[in-house]
Amino acid sequence: MHGVGVDAPAEWKLDALHCGVPVADTLIVTTVGYAPTYCLASPPAGVSFAWLGSYQNGLHPGLALGHYILSGRQLARLRPRQINNVLVASGQVTRLHGQRVLLVVVPHRHVFLFVSSPHPDAVAKLVDSLQAVDVDPDTGCRTFTRTYDDVASLPAGSSRTPVPGAPTSTVACYYVDGWLEATGELSSAQTSKLVVAIDVAPRARISHSCDKVRQGSYAAPGPMLLQFRYPSQAPVSAVARIFACHGWQSYVSNGRSTRRMTLAVLHAIPRLWGYLLPPGVK
Repeated sequence: MHGVGVDAPAEWKLDALHCGVPVADTLIVTTVGYAPTYCLASPPAGVSFAWLGSYQNGLHPGLALGHYILSGRQLARLRPRQINNVLVASGQVTRLHGQRVLLVVVPHRHVFLFVSSPHPDAVAKLVDSLQAVDVDPDTGCRTFTRTYDDVASLPAGSSRTPVPGAPTSTVACYYVDGWLEATGELSSAQTSKLVVAIDVAPRARISHSCDKVRQGSYAAPGPMLLQFRYPSQAPVSAVARIFACHGWQSYVSNGRSTRRMTLAVLHAIPRLWGYLLPPGVK
C-alpha cells in the first residue's frame, strides 16, 4: 500500500470482514475509496486485526479510515515517532471490547494502519514490522510516479496494436495521485485472453474532456500500468484508464495505438479499481 507494508502472523486470515468489521484474526487491505457495507454488526470479542489502507486530501476530523470516522479528539492523540526510519504519527484512538485500537499514520505516503489485539505483544510486534520501500519487491512497480498520467511518456510502442506478439504474463500497477495503490498479475492464459480482447476492441483516440471532472461520484480512477512480459524480449507497456463521466473516453493505450475500454477488456484486466471489487487486492 503506497510502498508501506507490515508482517502479520501467517495464521491470520486475509480480509475476514462482515458488514465492514473484522470477524476473525485478520489482515485487512483496502484501496482508496473503499466503502464498507454496514449492518450494525459488532466485532466479536478477542479478535486481533491489522487494517492497512490509504486516504486522500490529508488528515482531518470526519475522515473515514477503514471502519472508523476520526474525530478531532482522536487526531489530537496522535504523536510523531519513527519506525524503521519511517516517520509516522501514532496513538490509541478507541477501545474495542476493552482492548486498545492503535492508529498509525504515515502522512507523507497517505497510509493508515489500525492494529488491535487482546495480546499487547502482538500489537507491538506488528507495528514494529512496518516498512516503506520505493519499489514493490514482488512486481517491480514503483511506489510513486506520475509517469503514467500521460501515455505520451511511455516508450515508443507499436502503431498497429497496443500489445504486439504473444506475451506470456502481465503485471499491473494501479496508481492514485501518483501512489501505487494496488498490484496484480495475470497468468499466461489470462494474458492471452486480455491481448485478444484488446486486439478486437475498436480503435479510439485519447480525449481529455473528462479531465476536469475531479470530485464526487464521477472522479476518474488513476492510471493502471500494464506490463506485458515475453520469454525472449523486453516487456511492452500500456496504460488502462477508466473515465466514469463518459464510457467512450475509457481506453488502453501504448501512446501510439489506442483501443476503447470494452467490457471484454475490463473483465480481462486485473481487477484493481477499488469500486469494482471488494477489498483484498494487494
